Formats: sequence, structure tokens, C-alpha cells
Amino acid sequence: MTESPTATKILLQGPPASAAALQNSTHDSTSKANALLQENHDNLHIFSDLEDRLHNHLAHHLLAIYALGATPDQLQFAYDTNVGHQLPIGDKEQPALKTISHSDDWSDYLGKAELYHTFLQFFEDTIEQIGWQEAVKRYIFSEKAIKDGMPERLVGGFLHPWIHLGYGVEFEQPALIAEALAQTAVHDKWPSEYLKNCTSAATAAASKDPEYGRKTTILSLFNEAHGSEKLRQSTKWSDPQKNKAVYANAMDEMVALASKWFVPPTATNDVIAKAAAELVSAAAFICSATPRLDKKVKFDFFLMHTVTSSVFLDVWARQTWLGNAEKSVLLNYFGWMVVNMYVSRGCADINFDQVKNYKGKVGQSTGVSKWETIAQRVNKIKDDGHVPKTARALMNAAKVSAPYTPGDGFEVTPEIYEKIAEMAVDAAEDRGEGEPLWVRSTGHPEAWAKVEGPRLEY
Repeated sequence: MTESPTATKILLQGPPASAAALQNSTHDSTSKANALLQENHDNLHIFSDLEDRLHNHLAHHLLAIYALGATPDQLQFAYDTNVGHQLPIGDKEQPALKTISHSDDWSDYLGKAELYHTFLQFFEDTIEQIGWQEAVKRYIFSEKAIKDGMPERLVGGFLHPWIHLGYGVEFEQPALIAEALAQTAVHDKWPSEYLKNCTSAATAAASKDPEYGRKTTILSLFNEAHGSEKLRQSTKWSDPQKNKAVYANAMDEMVALASKWFVPPTATNDVIAKAAAELVSAAAFICSATPRLDKKVKFDFFLMHTVTSSVFLDVWARQTWLGNAEKSVLLNYFGWMVVNMYVSRGCADINFDQVKNYKGKVGQSTGVSKWETIAQRVNKIKDDGHVPKTARALMNAAKVSAPYTPGDGFEVTPEIYEKIAEMAVDAAEDRGEGEPLWVRSTGHPEAWAKVEGPRLEY
């Protein structure tokens, strides 16, 4: 009888059967991935810094390169590169939250990073009792979860809880899902007012016009935001939390803009699938089209996260155990956060021609596809996982968006996804001394101070 993964034991059987994976893992690479993921689960905190809420990316990194065919040595190298700055998981004798799971006291514990291990124990126990699907529904989508702000916490932290939960669902690993639910619980819910206001505005408009929200594309919202003086001026370089600065300085304008895009809770499966694909395309578009033309190519660190997290839009859309009303919440929240992310990074100039005309620095390997060549390169890169996660999401995006006619929200065609992936990998492999891998807030000139220029071609 084949052993199954549990809420405390990670047991990969192979990469997921999707466009986001190359089916070339080996027994040894699977064993190595399982061992390293288990070490992380048992011993390390979900944050690498409690005060600044910096995230532990080990699980994301390992799963991304495992899906892209990494060898055991490459998996070990990725782990060793990043494990040194992780935090221990915490007091393993701390009691689980069994007594407060359905009490009014539950909310008193939310958002406290130091309680990650306590929540992890609780969600491990819960998943063992009711299964991971029911646990996700209960602690993300139930009336109580909504009251406690769990959907908003899921997309907080620059989408890291979303990413972690997405990996758990995609690979069907209950232990990773327990980690993700615990991570969600210890994040704050800073996007809450914005997202709830968008929900109210869109719901009210849709009650008068059943087609409301599907007449607007995310790409059109980027252009509209760029043309808005109020939104362009809503952040400044000195703002420590630029998403929050947008809310403080232009909440009404931000809500009015973002809520024009809306997926109703009554959406059909086809509408859900198309909306997910549109968001995948939009994330790739805005990340790749906003580097400055007078500098070497660098993607924005925050817009990059909308790409790495987009791989799970299709994962969520394909889950048969989740209703379309719940899926619409996930899609709407993601879409509204992508638009907010663009605005918060300074409404950078959009130049998509630089993507269409880009010429990669490395040719295609003999006898393999372009995506396999890209995978071979990213699996060797020394980073914290963001580059392979980006490449993998783009590989998935090329397949997910292929059925839809180019244009009308789908400007990125399958071959252009390859160019975007090459841009990301080239940038990682070609860094000058002291030059960042990513710029942070691409619309602000200060973000580019340490990046070489001018660019010779685009």
C-alpha cells in the first residue's frame, strides 16, 4: 500500500501534472526534496525575521526547482544557500490552540508572528481531523474566518501566504497547507479596508448591471492608473509601506479604479477559468513592461511577486471541492492587489515593446525545448528562489492563456512568455558588483540608482 502525506509528514510522489512542471524528476531528487522540506517543516519558522516579517522561502524554492527538474545536488545547494538566516520554529512544548478554535478568543491570537508554531500545531491537528480541503474552507472562507479577516491575511505580506497555500494545494501536501494556514493566521490584515471597499463597490454596481466587471480588463486599469495624477502621486520614495501610502492618500480613487474589474460569485466555470488566465497574463505584462529603458533590465521586486503567485490562479480554478463563490473572492482579491501593487510602485511608464523586441543572451540548448533550457539555467542560480519561481509561473502562464485570443486583456502570447523568462534569468546571471537583482518600486527614480546603464538595445 502506497504511503500518503499527512499533516506532519511531507511525501512528494512527483511533480504535479500541470503546465507548471517538467515531468523529469528522479527517485533521488524526490527523496532529497522530501527530506529537505521535512527539515524545514519540523525545525524552522515561517519568518526569517519576526520584526520585519521577512519570509522563509525555502519550501517555495525547493518545490519550484523540483518541478523544473532539479538534481539532488541542486536541491541541497538551494537549501544550504538560504538555511543559514532562518529562525528556529519556536517552543515545541507550547500548547496547540485547541480550546480557542471556535471561541471569541481566537481573534486575540491572530497576527502574532511569535505564535506561528502554536498555530501550526493547531492546523496539523485540524487537518488530521477533517482533511485539508475542509480545513481550507473553514479557516479561509467560513463566516468566522471572514470575520477574522483570514481572506485578507491570505493576500497580505505581499502575497506570501497565498503562495505558500498555493504550493500546498498544488502538490497536495497537508503539512504545507498547515504551514500556510498558520502563516496566514500570523499575518496582519492590512489590505482589509481596501479589499472590502472594492467588494462593496463592485457588488453594488453589479446589482444594477449583470455584465459589470467583465467589460474591463486589468491591462486597461494599469493604463488608467498611469494617467491619474492622484494615483501617480499617492506614494513617494520615502514611504516605508507604499501600499499603505496609496490607501492613506488615494483610497477612494484606488477603490474606484480597481473595482471596475470584478468576478461575481455566480460566475460560471468558463468565466472563472478566463478570469484566472487574464490575471496570469496581466501580472506577466506589468512586471515585464515596467523596467526603465535607459538601464539594464531589472524587474520590480514587488511586481515580480504578482508573477510568482499567479501560478496558483489556475490551481485554484481547477479545484472541484471549492465553490465558484469562493473562487471569485480569490480572483477578485488577487486582481485588486495586482492593480494596487502597480500603483504603489509609482505607476511606472509601461513599455511593452521592450519585451516583444528582447533578444536573450543565451541560446537554446541542443535537443531540448526553450523552457527546458530556461529551467536548466534557473536551477543553478544562487538566489532565494524568486528567479525559478518566476520562470515556472511564466511557463505555466504560456499554457494557461494560450486558449484565449491575443488582445483584449491577453497581450502576452506564448512565445513572449519565454522572452519574459529570459529577461528575468539574464538579469540574474548578469549583475555588476553591488547591483541589485530586483529594483524596489520601479516607478521611482531612486530605485534605479545602483543599476548600470544605458541599455544598448531592447
